[in-house]
Amino acid sequence: MASPQLELYHCATAPPAQALQMWNELLDGIPVEDFDYPAQRLLPAVWSNLKKAGQEFPQEPRLRGVYRLTWIKNSLLQRACLETLDLFEAQQLPVIVLKGQAFNTLLYQEQGVRSANDFDLLVPFQRAPQALALLAEAGWQPAGGKWPDPCLRLENAVALKKGRAELDLHWYLLREAREETFDAPLWQEAVPFPFAGREALTLCPTHHLLHLLVSANREPESLGRYLLDLRLLTQEYAGALDQRAVLRLMEERHLLSRLNGLPLAECGLTELTTTTAPALLDRAWSHATRYVSGGSHEWHYLIFPFLDFWLHYRTGQEPKWNFWTYIVRRLEVSDAREFFVRTYRKLLRMVKHAWR
Repeated sequence: MASPQLELYHCATAPPAQALQMWNELLDGIPVEDFDYPAQRLLPAVWSNLKKAGQEFPQEPRLRGVYRLTWIKNSLLQRACLETLDLFEAQQLPVIVLKGQAFNTLLYQEQGVRSANDFDLLVPFQRAPQALALLAEAGWQPAGGKWPDPCLRLENAVALKKGRAELDLHWYLLREAREETFDAPLWQEAVPFPFAGREALTLCPTHHLLHLLVSANREPESLGRYLLDLRLLTQEYAGALDQRAVLRLMEERHLLSRLNGLPLAECGLTELTTTTAPALLDRAWSHATRYVSGGSHEWHYLIFPFLDFWLHYRTGQEPKWNFWTYIVRRLEVSDAREFFVRTYRKLLRMVKHAWR
């Protein structure tokens, strides 16, 4: 299936008359039925922009239907998010609303434009076990079947399900920076915002920018949707975005290479450039954490455990593990059989590729 994400991004952001012409040209080359799933997730934003042209356009009923379905799903997610906030608030457990649910209010001003499959919340690392216990009592279950132990610091979040609702509960903002010292400024600079008739906390604009940049590079299959978020964030908070602070934070966690390949000019983020090339550790860690979930780039996957131990368990934080203990605990969490089968397949692909 085709994935014309950049074309759809332009259809969603260009002046309506120009966007309408782009939409017609796009459909001349690719029928909407051939769009892949990531491209389809941009259709509500395209419809929201094209309708401003004040005239009929091809596939209008389909796009309107996708918008309405997105509105319904986002409204259900908002209700589940509010219930979870109430649950945590009753126990005086601090929580930050991340990405979609915050952006629907702050950037999009409506529920039907930004497609989402879940909602994301961040709790303090030290309170994560309590948060998981509360969610378990409320009927939430881990999507992978196993409850994590946040104290091991092997993960930064867990995907949970309850009925049709899905929640990503974070105790660290980034998988690449599982340290309380990194997250401390995020909590200190978090800001209140009006959320469905109540007040909630979210990241400040600069930290939203950091989160989006790291996520956009890690999830290239959803690049178009992240570009839309980045563009609107830049437009709404142009004077409040400290792009140099973002560069410093990314350099601190060896993530500067994450900026490579992102079309930052599309979003007006011209300051996010560096005059010096990222160091070897930066390039290796950026790529290893991006591709650790599988797919291509096998060597990045294979070096991830070494770099992860070096950056997260060599600093004297608890738990104080040696490398062997780290490997054993990670295999316990990730399923040893799956790990070794995946490693074997990757090595086999590497050998085959070398012989071509």
